[in-house]
Amino acid sequence: MVYRLLRQSFGALTGEIIAIMGGSDHLVPDRRQSLIYATRPMLASTGSQGHRHGFDRLIWIRCAVLELKGSTMASRNRSARDLAYESLRTKIMTMQLRPGEKVSEVELASSIGASRTPVREALGQLASEGFISIGRGGGYTVAALDIKDVQNLFEALLLVARSTARLLVANATYEDLSYLRKATERFDTVVGAMDAAQIAQRNYELHTLECRIGGNTYLSMLGERVYSHSQRLSYMSFSGAGDQLDELPEHYRKTCTDHWQFLDAIEQRNTIETDAIARRHVALFRSRVVRYIEADDLGGLDLDDPDPPNL
Repeated sequence: MVYRLLRQSFGALTGEIIAIMGGSDHLVPDRRQSLIYATRPMLASTGSQGHRHGFDRLIWIRCAVLELKGSTMASRNRSARDLAYESLRTKIMTMQLRPGEKVSEVELASSIGASRTPVREALGQLASEGFISIGRGGGYTVAALDIKDVQNLFEALLLVARSTARLLVANATYEDLSYLRKATERFDTVVGAMDAAQIAQRNYELHTLECRIGGNTYLSMLGERVYSHSQRLSYMSFSGAGDQLDELPEHYRKTCTDHWQFLDAIEQRNTIETDAIARRHVALFRSRVVRYIEADDLGGLDLDDPDPPNL
């Protein structure tokens, strides 16, 4: 009787494991396989070493099932959170959600077909990055952007660009240079299409890659934040200043030239030249933003700061 109950329990658990495996694409494959492989000999030998060992095996397999279920649920939650994060970040970067605009947790959850928990986690992450403000009552709004923010951003951007340039000369390998070359080519490709959102995204990817290759973890984290906020400003200045859009092709040409000359200077281990190009590149972006601020269509930039811009 006990033997038959053990066999039935093992059979049910085996079916449960297989069902979980069949719908658990997000599980780490090695861990998933190790669990199912470990249970097979136990199932095959049930009863051969006594009922006590059978119960021990039953408990072990039950734990395996719970771990599989937990891993699957955690993976699904991460996927929903990542989807919510990317959706929100894209809307913020492309000004679909403007500075000061309220963000509905319920609407976002509905739009991506997720529960509110992963959406809340995504909002928390964006708040930690400075893109979302959380009100005292728990409401969410897109963080404001004013002249002082822009001034501070350019100060940080110049520091990051120059420090990264020095580190790249010292640390970049030939393999690293090949990665940078591919990222530079991807930027050139989207420039040809004149897609402001993709240009801002590829520029962000190139410069954060430079930061990571530089090899300083703390500078890389700072660079990630600085270039994230620069990405939003890039999109605004590339797409929002209507009467200045005819100047963009020349701006993009200079930007592409800077990228390639910077890469050449790194390869030549020329510290002086990389520093000069880094300075010039930040100044080029700054000049574009100044022209954008001077235009009538500011697309979300708050000019209530009492002091005039000194960029």
